[in-house]
Order: sequence, then structure tokens, then C-alpha cells
Amino acid sequence: MAPRKKSNPEAEVIATAAATPVATKAAKPARAAVAAAPKRHKKATPVTETPATPVTVDLDEIASLAYSYYVERGYEPGDPIADWFRAENELRGRLVAS
Repeated sequence: MAPRKKSNPEAEVIATAAATPVATKAAKPARAAVAAAPKRHKKATPVTETPATPVTVDLDEIASLAYSYYVERGYEPGDPIADWFRAENELRGRLVAS
């Protein structure tokens, strides 16, 4: 008589798992070739407005006008950056209007 083999519970679990069929997702049907074609975009409408030419203002003029705002405030502290932008916008407005 042949000697009896010892059972290995781990090997039995692995063998059972390997024999069990695994559920998989169903394959998606192939899409039609028309759907894969690149999308065509509408043609852009031409721009009728001409771009505005940049108005350059002299930095010394901006500084002088910004300083005048400081003087008008009575030399009170304020926001020098706001004064600068205010002066710059005012000077640009004058150049565009003329």
C-alpha cells in the first residue's frame, strides 16, 4: 500500500479559486467609423474692428500728475499706486480724446 499524502488546505483553496470562472464585463460593441471621424468646426467670423493702437504716455508726466494729487490732498499719506494709475488713466484719456 502507498503512503497517504497529507492534505494542504492552502493548496486546495488556490486550486478551487483557479478553477472558478471570473465574471468579466461584456465587451463594448465597436463604434461606427463615422463617429470616429474628426469633428469639423465652424469657420471663425472675421473681426471687423481694428485693434486699438497703444497710447504711450511719458512716465515723467504721470509722475508729475500723481504728485499733484498728493499735493492736492495736503501732503496727507494716501495710496501712491492709486495716484499713479489715476494719473496714467487721465493722461491716456486726454491723448485719446485729442
